[in-house]
Amino acid sequence: MRPKRCFCRHLSSVSTLTIQSYLHAFKLDPTHPLAEQALRKLYERGNHWDKLGDLLERIVQAAFDR
Repeated sequence: MRPKRCFCRHLSSVSTLTIQSYLHAFKLDPTHPLAEQALRKLYERGNHWDKLGDLLERIVQAAFDR
């Protein structure tokens, strides 16, 4: 059981780093399609609905700012 718990923690830290990386790319360029798509999938898989809502609001705002 211990290796499984350790592996889950590792996956959690990897996904956190992945989200941070894509979020940084998205902040640099809110029209970047890969960053947008990856963040949407990661937030959906992680059930981060509040963060997904914030992301979608930013995407809409960026579309109006063009």
